[in-house]
Amino acid sequence: MNFYEPDILASAKLVAGEEAVVEGATRVAGVVPKLYVTPPDVETLSATVKWANDAGQTIVPVGGGTKMEWGSLPSRVDIALSMAKLSVDFEHHQGDLIATIDAGMPLATANALLAQYGQWLPVDPNHANEATIGGVVATNDSGPRRHQYGTPRDLILGTSFVRPDGQLAKAGGRVVKNVAGYDLSKLLAGSFGSLGVIVNATFKLTPIPKSSRTVVIQCLDAMQVGECVGELMSTSLMPSALEVQGAPYRLLVRFESLEAVTEEQAIRTSALPTASRCEISVMRNDKEQQCWNDHALRPWRGSGSVLKVSFKPSYLTEVLQEIQTLCAAHEVTTDVVGRAAVGSLMVGIEGEFDNQAVVIRALRSAVKLRSGHAVFLRGPLAIRSKIDEWGDLGDGEMVMRAIKQNFDPTGMMSPGRWPFD
Repeated sequence: MNFYEPDILASAKLVAGEEAVVEGATRVAGVVPKLYVTPPDVETLSATVKWANDAGQTIVPVGGGTKMEWGSLPSRVDIALSMAKLSVDFEHHQGDLIATIDAGMPLATANALLAQYGQWLPVDPNHANEATIGGVVATNDSGPRRHQYGTPRDLILGTSFVRPDGQLAKAGGRVVKNVAGYDLSKLLAGSFGSLGVIVNATFKLTPIPKSSRTVVIQCLDAMQVGECVGELMSTSLMPSALEVQGAPYRLLVRFESLEAVTEEQAIRTSALPTASRCEISVMRNDKEQQCWNDHALRPWRGSGSVLKVSFKPSYLTEVLQEIQTLCAAHEVTTDVVGRAAVGSLMVGIEGEFDNQAVVIRALRSAVKLRSGHAVFLRGPLAIRSKIDEWGDLGDGEMVMRAIKQNFDPTGMMSPGRWPFD
């Protein structure tokens, strides 16, 4: 073990540099860290992580800060490790549709750079304008376009990360087919900073579509939502997003392709038997973009709880009906948005704290019967104290605990954030 000065502040400045260390910084996920460290480069980042490990200090990586309260709050934050200065490097291989992007770079900035070449990284996570590449990977967060493109875990090809012992490691590469060893890049996706500090990530890209249309279908009830989704998915139509909102319920069906293709697919969608019995409108240009901006904000507008509810897609109607029934029984209100054909909903809940907690527990029991689970993303501390943020995660828990122990035996990385500490 290396010798460091007993004064943590002085030691941190010695390792990371005088200007990189701030004492008494703002809260990180409700906890005030001892120090807020912003390494200027990868070498300093590695040295800082090694120092923290040797000195017995815990680390929580920080990107845009948009998802720090998702899941469990960290039980201890000694060092908040900002990735703000690791946001410059951008290696783009245009002909291969591949880019390697620094973890601290905002997703919006990366896509603005890629747009110069007619390409983009087609993920649209929550709080997309502020989210960083590292944060998007660490939470594996996605949005409506998950319907066509999948999650960050599906798009990532490789990554560089700093292990808890301070060593820089690499996984994957710049090729779509990579079968050498375990796919650590996909393991890091969704690990909430508990296995290492992501330095950069390599993704497969897609061309930016030339045109977009969104068909808005006003549905009478959850049953009609399920019928419309099933009908649409049985056709050759290829939406980039298929979202449900409600209640009152409506479907947003987005097509992104060539102008003629989006127009033709919007017409075919409007003519589907179930959809044709509903009120339908087709949006484009500024009105369409405003529709999607409003959609992204819906579950976050209130001050109550927000859950991510996942389930087998064939149970969509039953889950929507269960949410409505629970709300009526316990005098809470909800706003639901999500991937209708994927089986992933964001559920905002408003009401008395005790009633919210009852609904959360009951909803978890209901979706468990439908091959699903519900994770608490945001909400008052008074509700957190009444529930387990992650809930029952099934048979994989033993394996994931073993992975955490293997990667981070001292438990220094984001302690308490992941459910497998």
